[in-house]
Amino acid sequence: MDPMKLHFGRVLLVVTAGTAACLISPDEPTATGTTGTSSGSSGAGSTESESTGTHPGGVPGTSTTGESASSESSTSATTESTGSDGQPNGFFYCFADEECASGHCFDLGLLNGICSECSADAHCAEREGFGCSPPNIAAQPGPAPAVCNDGSLGAGCETSEACAQGLTCELILTVPLIYTFSNCSECAGHGDCLDSQLCSPTIEVTELSGYLSCVGPGSVEIGGTCDAAGDGDQVCASGACAPATIDGLANIGLCSECDADADCPDGWTCADAYVNTFDVESVPAACVRG
Repeated sequence: MDPMKLHFGRVLLVVTAGTAACLISPDEPTATGTTGTSSGSSGAGSTESESTGTHPGGVPGTSTTGESASSESSTSATTESTGSDGQPNGFFYCFADEECASGHCFDLGLLNGICSECSADAHCAEREGFGCSPPNIAAQPGPAPAVCNDGSLGAGCETSEACAQGLTCELILTVPLIYTFSNCSECAGHGDCLDSQLCSPTIEVTELSGYLSCVGPGSVEIGGTCDAAGDGDQVCASGACAPATIDGLANIGLCSECDADADCPDGWTCADAYVNTFDVESVPAACVRG
């Protein structure tokens, strides 16, 4: 098959057409993040409402608005190094830990590696008490390095031990041949939610990251993320959760006007949803004439 060219910032990745990825259903078993060659943690995405993490056994985090602590750390870590020898954090591409001043070259599969503050939760446990959020491979002009996080909602993790009290480490998104993202989440399945709420994904597409949380039926507006492989239609106000590809590589769900031609008036068709991180563009599925 002909290869597809996929952009992440200014990184150009060529993969074989037909490679598939999907957001797992919240009711599926938990899995931790891995690359093709190493185990790792998950990316922490910017969210509208995120917990400020506390160490396991401490007081649960409170709701705040804005970017997560791990996202903020990611910016400063881009040029910061932890030693005088070797390449600084943010150096892209590295192939071995010895090349980096920090001693950590985070493996990104086909994208090789990036010098980072950490490459596993264990590198953060003694200093920060929480986990390692992997590089933001969708950052522009290029990937931002992995950083230690505060265990809050959306923070990267390998196990729930890296998450703040009351949060669980759940598989969020898989980017084939590059990385699998697992993040601190509010729920693992619908059974963790009260009343009629459903466990649903919130994906920050500009960081290829996110978390699972409990939301009310019909509470997610058009353009919001949902579980296209599960009960996504139930959380969308429109009643339609359409599958969308991120740069043609990884799949998520977007609450949309339609998710099939049958949802549209006669003579109209349902145009596919898609996400383009290079142009920071997220487009829900919509009915179009003809």
